[in-house]
Amino acid sequence: MLRMEAIVGANASPAVLPQVVAQSALLELPALELEEKVKEELEENPALELKNETLPPIDYMPAPNMSRAAGSWNDPGGSDVWGNLADTYTLHDDLKQQFRAQNPREDYRIAELLIEAIDTDGYLALTVEEVAETLSVACEEVEEILEAIHELSPRGLGARSLGECLQLQLQSFEHTNLPEGVEAVIEAMPYLSEKSFRGGANCISELKVTTRLPASSLKRALEFIRTHLSPYPARAFHEPWAGADQKTEYVYPDVVLSVGRDDDILISIPQSERLALRINGAYQRLDNRIRAAGVRMRDENLKEARRQVREARQFIENLTRRHRTTHKVMSAIVERQSEFILSGPAHLLPLSKKEIAESVAMHEATVCRATKGKYVLMPDGRLEAIDIFFDDALPAKNLIQRLINSENKVKPLSDRCIQDELCQRGFDLARRTVTKYRLQLDIPSASGRRAA
Repeated sequence: MLRMEAIVGANASPAVLPQVVAQSALLELPALELEEKVKEELEENPALELKNETLPPIDYMPAPNMSRAAGSWNDPGGSDVWGNLADTYTLHDDLKQQFRAQNPREDYRIAELLIEAIDTDGYLALTVEEVAETLSVACEEVEEILEAIHELSPRGLGARSLGECLQLQLQSFEHTNLPEGVEAVIEAMPYLSEKSFRGGANCISELKVTTRLPASSLKRALEFIRTHLSPYPARAFHEPWAGADQKTEYVYPDVVLSVGRDDDILISIPQSERLALRINGAYQRLDNRIRAAGVRMRDENLKEARRQVREARQFIENLTRRHRTTHKVMSAIVERQSEFILSGPAHLLPLSKKEIAESVAMHEATVCRATKGKYVLMPDGRLEAIDIFFDDALPAKNLIQRLINSENKVKPLSDRCIQDELCQRGFDLARRTVTKYRLQLDIPSASGRRAA
């Protein structure tokens, strides 16, 4: 088996070898993309085969509208209350919402001006000094808020240079998972341009002189940067819902939850059974005979066969690790959100991916890879994005929807009245927050809901 070791020298940072990158890449793939990846491996490597003779037909499901979740439990109206959200939701709107959720005590004036100054590529179009002067605040305050914005998603937003942009994205990766030379290449910003991302010969020569790294390390570093980082982070933003004129997206659940005899929530990973792999018997026997003989191979065909067996074994190991990681992360989520799973959004507890990472002894970036863009089939048959478990605003939104569903249509509730009702039920929200949630639910104001 191809082994990977972190090599640390006096002047070298830990190097990540290809299988760690391959493991991370598999973990990021949602169920349908994973299936395509497995099919590619089966076509390219004859030493690899399915334990089942063929793949059964897959039962596709319409991807849920991320924002419809508030009205999907026990909604008297029975309708998709988030289905008609305005199509003007922008990256700036999303960042403001993220910032307020993560920094409830900060000065929003500074944050909103900084966020509005982020251009279409994701870079800050104003200087810290300009923002400080405009708002009559200290530069230190602006820097502090900007650091908080750098923590928002997609990572890399609000940077003032390409180097800072890539460094911010790099923070999502464990240090030990970075190929040698990545940080040195990013620091050599005068030489890092579009041609650098393509890894041209002239670029390698220039960076080799600047970073004093060997050409092989530079190529691996540039490949990592090109594959995992983006010079235009704003382009990674996608609205969390599809417009009415867009085609329905179909997905396959990455995780299935069911209720056992003792009301225990059971977790299964469908693709772990559907895509179960093994080494082809003939290749395995050939590999065993060659290893038992203990002689050096001269036949190129035999060498190729052994290489295919090693790669097949490594792919199976990476796939197994992906399933185990997904199961471990979901077990931690289920442990904390069991009441939400069984009883609905009113029982959703505040939860962050950082908390899950700490509980399972993983890096937060690993938890993000295991959950982002993936779906869970709930015990009652609902298909939800796994990220719904981290939506702290969901209980309040659900209550707003229920209050409006049961209001007197002749005298509908104002946002101030809704705020008072929420406070009585333990939701201490500002009126502007109530208004924001109501608009996100695509619910008109009180005057717009008043019956004639």
